[in-house]
Amino acid sequence: MNKYILSALLMGAFVFGACNKDENKPIEPPIVNNGNKEVKDLDASKSDAWVYFSFSKGSEVPITEPATDLSWDIAFNRYNIKTNGGTSGKGQAGVVNTNTKEFDSVKESPTEGYVVDTEVVSSPRPGQEPVTISVNSVITGTVMVKEAKGWWNYAPPVPPATTPTQEITKWVYVVKTADGKFAKIQLTGYNHSKTDKSGFLTFTYKYSTDGKF
Repeated sequence: MNKYILSALLMGAFVFGACNKDENKPIEPPIVNNGNKEVKDLDASKSDAWVYFSFSKGSEVPITEPATDLSWDIAFNRYNIKTNGGTSGKGQAGVVNTNTKEFDSVKESPTEGYVVDTEVVSSPRPGQEPVTISVNSVITGTVMVKEAKGWWNYAPPVPPATTPTQEITKWVYVVKTADGKFAKIQLTGYNHSKTDKSGFLTFTYKYSTDGKF
């Protein structure tokens, strides 16, 4: 009987020691989607304001002088997008459309073909006045464009339909950042995931210092 009690006590001590040993092991951070990051419901809904984003910081950044500030890479104003280069800023930013919609298939940034921002006369939706804005024509949203290459395209309803079409193209783009690094990005949402309010953007991106993804 004593032999059985001793065995049970030894077994309990072993299990207790093993549990303590496991609890003391450092917790390893999880690997999330091979470095891919998702930004969900970013509020770019105000028509008179831009939201500035840094790929290296992985967050929005407060900007008061976008033309000279190099801490932002890309900015959003509803469906409009600009980058920190060309007519929008003093950075090295530019954009290439990779002509694929498979995010993980883009393994490396292109060596050429980056388009910088320019001032364009916007294509307003019906009832709106056109305005001149500085955007990146490769990635910015468009209105009534056939075979759209920008990330979003609006088309008015065709009778008898009464609802306009808002196409999210899901192209994958490579953005050269303000300091010459790289990020690939795919925008996948224009409406808030819970309220369905427009101007709340969802996108996946991956940042790279050497252009390898």
